[in-house]
Amino acid sequence: MPASELEARLAALAADPHLAPLVQAQAWWHLRSAARGRMDGESAREAERALGLLDGWVGRAGPAPHPTEALSPAGWTAVPGPVLWLEAALRPAQRTQGTVATRLRHPTGGPAVLRLGYDDTAKVRLNGDEVFTGDVAHDLWLDQATIPVVLRPGDNTLVVQVGQVDGAWRLVARITDGAGRPLTELTAHPDPWGPVPAPAEVPEGDDPSPRDLWAELAQAADAEPPVAQDLRDLADFARVSGLPDRELAVPRVAIEGAWEVDPSPQTLRAWLEVLPDAERAALRTGKRAQRPVTEADAYADRHLLLADGWGHYYGRRHAETRAVLQTLLGEDPAWPPARRLEAVFLEDLGLPHRAAARLADAQEARPDRVRLAQARIHALRSGGRITEALASLHALVEADLAGPDLRYELADLRARRGETQEAVALLDEVIVAHPERVTYALEAAAILTRAGDDGAATARLEALHRRLPQDPVVAEALARRYQAQGRLTEALPLVQQALEAQPGDDGLLAWVEALSARPEAPALGPPVAELTAAKAPKDAVAHVLYHHAQAAVGEDGRAVRRVRRLVRILTDEGARRYNTWSLPYVPGQQRLTVETARLIREGAPDASPQRRDEDLSEPDYRLYYDLRAQILAFDRPQPGDLIEVAWALADTAPDPSFPGYFGELAYLQEAAPRARVVVEVTGPRAAAMHLEVHAPGLAVQREGQRVTAQDVPAIALEPNMPGASSLQAYVHVSTEPGWDAVQARYQALLGERTTPTPALEAVAREWAGDAQGPEAILAALYAKVADRTRYVGLEFGVRSFQPAAPSETLARGFGDCKDKAT
Repeated sequence: MPASELEARLAALAADPHLAPLVQAQAWWHLRSAARGRMDGESAREAERALGLLDGWVGRAGPAPHPTEALSPAGWTAVPGPVLWLEAALRPAQRTQGTVATRLRHPTGGPAVLRLGYDDTAKVRLNGDEVFTGDVAHDLWLDQATIPVVLRPGDNTLVVQVGQVDGAWRLVARITDGAGRPLTELTAHPDPWGPVPAPAEVPEGDDPSPRDLWAELAQAADAEPPVAQDLRDLADFARVSGLPDRELAVPRVAIEGAWEVDPSPQTLRAWLEVLPDAERAALRTGKRAQRPVTEADAYADRHLLLADGWGHYYGRRHAETRAVLQTLLGEDPAWPPARRLEAVFLEDLGLPHRAAARLADAQEARPDRVRLAQARIHALRSGGRITEALASLHALVEADLAGPDLRYELADLRARRGETQEAVALLDEVIVAHPERVTYALEAAAILTRAGDDGAATARLEALHRRLPQDPVVAEALARRYQAQGRLTEALPLVQQALEAQPGDDGLLAWVEALSARPEAPALGPPVAELTAAKAPKDAVAHVLYHHAQAAVGEDGRAVRRVRRLVRILTDEGARRYNTWSLPYVPGQQRLTVETARLIREGAPDASPQRRDEDLSEPDYRLYYDLRAQILAFDRPQPGDLIEVAWALADTAPDPSFPGYFGELAYLQEAAPRARVVVEVTGPRAAAMHLEVHAPGLAVQREGQRVTAQDVPAIALEPNMPGASSLQAYVHVSTEPGWDAVQARYQALLGERTTPTPALEAVAREWAGDAQGPEAILAALYAKVADRTRYVGLEFGVRSFQPAAPSETLARGFGDCKDKAT
C-alpha cells in the first residue's frame, strides 16, 4: 500500500469517534512514526498532542534518589522529549540506569492512569510512592504499562528510573482517564525541584479497572469458539509492541489455536513472525497453508514466498531464488518487495546496471514507492553512476519523501563533491527534527573539518558539548579539534572525561598520558639554517633537503614513529606536488601528533597550513577498516619556499594478532631527490631488531641501528611502473630474524584450522565425486567451495589474518578469501 494511502487510513481511524480511545492512540502512534520518518515535524507534533505525550523532563545518570529526597537542579540536565532517547542524553549508556523526572500540574487532581512505554526496564514513583516496577527488558512501544494513579491538585512529582540492558534506551509516558483519553488540563514541566509532595489520598468508592488494550486482546485466547482473526490480531500486537518475554507465551499459544481453526496463509505468516529466527525454518518446512481464498490470504501467501526467496538468496541457492522471483514477478511485475529482492540479487551477480534499469521500470509503475527509489539509488552507486544517484536523492528530498538516512546519504555525496554548505544544511535539517541523533551533528562537524573550516567545526562541537556535557564521544571529537589547534590544555580534561566514561579504553589512557606529560621531544636533525646550503639538482621540481625517520620500539612491539622532512620548492610543479600533505593514522590504534608544520618564505613570517581530518575508508568497508589522515594544506607555495613538516605516530595498543611484533619498510628514495636521509631504530627493542638495507648503487653508511645516505637521486615516474619496493632503496626493520620465525608465528595463528575433521573429510569425498588425480579433485572441490560459499569480507581485528575454522565457514555458508582457501 502506498504510504500516502496508508497514512490516510490511519488518520481516519485516529479521528473515528466510534473507536475506543486506546485504538485511536495506536493509529496516532503509527502516524507519528511515519511523520518523523519523512521529516514532517508539524504532523509529528500533532500526533504527540493528540496522544497527550508528556514533555518537560530532566534527567541524570544513576539510580533514582531516595523517595523523600528533595530534588535540586545540580547534576540534572534537560532531556528532549516527548519520546526520550536516553542514550543521547545520559552517560554511560550501556548496562546502566538513569533517572528522569518531571513536575505534573493538574488543577483538580483525582484518579488517573499513567500509561508507560519503556526500553529496557522501569521503576516509577509518583509523589514518593512506588507505583510500578517492570524488570523484564523489552523494546519500547506506546502504552506497554497501565498504571492506576491518584494525582494531587496542583503539583505532583513523577520520577522514573529507567534501566538499560542492551541496544536502545527509551521512555514515553502519558496520563489519561480510565478509557485512555488524555487529561487535557494536565501539564508537565522540567523543574521538579523542592520537597517531594505527599501522596494523594485514594478516594472512597469503587475504582473500575482502567482499559488496557493488551488485556482486552488477550481475551481472544479464551474465546469459545476461537476466532482466528482475533487470535492473529493478538499475536501481531504482541510482536510489534515489544511486550515482555514472559507474556509472549500467550500469543504463541493463541496463534497455534488460530492454526487449528484457520490453517490459512494469514495464520502461517502471523505464526512465523511471532517465532524467533531459529524456529522459523522448521515451522515453514513442517506446515503447509491451505490455498488462498481471500485477498488477504493471497497477500500473506505472496509474503511467505518472498521470505522463502530471501532465504534462498542468503543461502546462495541461485536457481531457487530465480524461481521465486519468476513466480512473484509473474503475478505482479511491479510489486516493490519482489523488485527489491531482484535488485539485490542482480547486484550480487555483478549486474548493478541491469538492477537499476529494472527498478526504473518498477518506479514508472509505482512512482509513490520510496523504497523502490532507495533500491535504485543503491544500484546506481554500486554501478558508479554517482551523478544519477545524486539526482535521485535530491528529487526525494525536494518531494519531502526522504527521511534522515536518505538525507545523510545525500549529504555524504555532496560533501565528497566539495559542496560543503549544502551537505551541512541537509544534516542540520535532520538535527533540528531529531536532536537525539547526535551522530548527525558529529558528521556535520567532520564535513566542515575536512573542508578546512576548522573554526566552524570547532564552534559546532563546543555547542554540542554544552548541550551534552556527559557524552564521551562528543568530548573526544572536541578534544581532537583542540589538539589539532595546539590547545592541549583544553583538550586534556575532555579526554579525561571520555576515559572516565570508558575506563577500559587503552587508546584514551595513552592519549591522557601523552597530553599530561607532553615532554618536548628534541627535534630530529640539525636546524633549518644548516640544511639549506645543499645545491639543487638539475631538472628537479623539488629538493628534499632533509628526511629523518625514527622508530622507538617498545618491549611489547608498540612504537613511536617520528618523521621530519624539509622540502625546497623549485618549480610550479613542485609547488603543486607538495602543497598538500597527507599523514595517515588508524583511530583507536594510533595517535598522530603534528610537531611542526610551516611554510618558510624569505622576508615573510612563517605560515601555518590549514588542517582537516579526512576519512580514507570508503563507506562500503568503513565498518571493518577505519583509516583516517590529517591533511595539511599550504596556501600557494612558490619556487624558493621551504616547507618543514615533522610529526609523531604512536601506537596506543599492541597488535593482538602478533604480540610483540614490529616490522616496517622505510624508503630511502622518492620521486624527488634527497640531500640527506636518516633512518634509525631506538628504544628498548632496538638492539634486538633486524635491519636489512636494500640500496643498490647508493653509498649508504650504517652505524649500529642507524642508516644514513646523501645525495640520493629521485625515482623517475612512469606509467604502469613496478611497485615501490621493486624500484626504491629501502631499509627493512623487523623483530623477526627470518622467514622461519614468521612461519612459526602464522602457524600458531592458524592452530588446527588446516587439519580437516572427519566430517570435513567426508564432505570433501562427497564433493570430489568420481574425480581422479590431484588436479581433477582440486577442480571439483574448488567449484563446490566457490559456488556454495558466499563471499563476505569480515577482515577486521585478528580476522585480518586468521581464517575461520573450515567447519564454521561450511556451516554458515559465507567467508572471505582466506576462509574459503582454508
